[in-house]
Amino acid sequence: MPTSVLVPFIIGEVTGANAALGGALQNTLPPELSGLRNDSGGRQKSKALFGELYYEIDDVTTLTVGARYDEYSAESTEFNSLADAQIDGQVAMAFLKAAQGTTAPVFDRNTPALERAFADGSDTSVKLAIEREFGEDAMAYLLYSTAVKPGGNAPNASGSVVSYDESTVDNIELGLRSILAGGRLLFNTTLYQLETTDGHYSFIIDSSTTTQLIDHTTTGFEMQMKALLSENSSLEFNLLSTDSEIGAGEALFDPLNINGATTTIGAPVGAAGLGNMLLSNCLAAGGDIATCSAQVNAAVTGIAANFGPLFGLANFQTTDTGVVAKLLGSLYTLPGLSAPALQDLEGNRMPGAIETDLTIAYNHSFALSAGALDVRATYVNKSGTYADIFNTDRYKVPPSQVFDLLTTYTPNDGDWYVGGYVKNIGNKRHLTSIQQGSVLQGGVLHATFTQPRTYGVRFGINF
Repeated sequence: MPTSVLVPFIIGEVTGANAALGGALQNTLPPELSGLRNDSGGRQKSKALFGELYYEIDDVTTLTVGARYDEYSAESTEFNSLADAQIDGQVAMAFLKAAQGTTAPVFDRNTPALERAFADGSDTSVKLAIEREFGEDAMAYLLYSTAVKPGGNAPNASGSVVSYDESTVDNIELGLRSILAGGRLLFNTTLYQLETTDGHYSFIIDSSTTTQLIDHTTTGFEMQMKALLSENSSLEFNLLSTDSEIGAGEALFDPLNINGATTTIGAPVGAAGLGNMLLSNCLAAGGDIATCSAQVNAAVTGIAANFGPLFGLANFQTTDTGVVAKLLGSLYTLPGLSAPALQDLEGNRMPGAIETDLTIAYNHSFALSAGALDVRATYVNKSGTYADIFNTDRYKVPPSQVFDLLTTYTPNDGDWYVGGYVKNIGNKRHLTSIQQGSVLQGGVLHATFTQPRTYGVRFGINF
């Protein structure tokens, strides 16, 4: 798995720990440009030709045919000072190159770290729909359409630019729109399925984002209903139900779990404790002391040689799938002790795809001598979702239920209104979203919660 290392560059002379590392932590950029600096720019050009044709098959049936042709051009430039190192600081750069398996650029004030990439293409989308009316108050339709999202460019931690391909969607939709019971009932339903090929999914690897291409299918059902129960009251019912499943053969590396571990074993150790940790692991697996000692000595020697002067800064952790290392923020597998593992995504839900979203609202208007008092009570029930594509429990957003109340008084002979509201009557703090932090941050969670019970007064003038 390509990975990178975050080097905490130090401005100043090559002394102390910096000298011991061969100047690996030396900074050659001016102070205002030191450390990690990402700067990206881009220019996009697009032109399109589209149109629709409507044909009335008979008095109640209409056929729609549409097409759209797009041409686009995207240019991206990236600057990244992460790998800033001078001639006597090539230890860090050599390690970065070895870890990535690529030729990483060396950045300094005389050679700007600027890379440029281009994404050009053209696409055609189509639309085909048939509508049929059933009397004056109902209509059903069947729709097939395609869409294309252009490709683009994404940076990575070494400052280079990686291009990704376009994404295509095939959509089929069956819907009903109706007003029933003499105008007292609004009833609409929609059943749809989206087949997405090479869908764009972005997440963080080390200090940069990457865009991966994922095939997935989303099937959904929507229902909207509003019924007039009496002259003064009505009931609203809105339901959304979806199933978004990742296709067969899709797999990705988890940047926070590069060897596919399910649990850690023991505590992490530094470079000084690596030998003892590996020896304990070998003996626990049934090895004898002589064989294990020889294997451990060879392993430690190889790891130290691979990390070079940075070996003393590394930490090591035993997991149920091998030993991994963390050096200056980044995670690494170790040859012979662990291996990069793809996480199988087939059947997983796409992040943010909610199973059910239900809203029920009751409205009632009280006629008063000098005006009207309108009351609206709302209940919202949302099922849980996953915030990451790997569907891990750590990034699972739980279900939520919320009650709200809104009142509004409007006078008969005035153009003003006044009212009050109470949101989240039950005073429940629900987790609504989670964002995955970078491994450089320790994989922290960035979570968003709902507001507690909130109430207030509203006043306004209509003019």
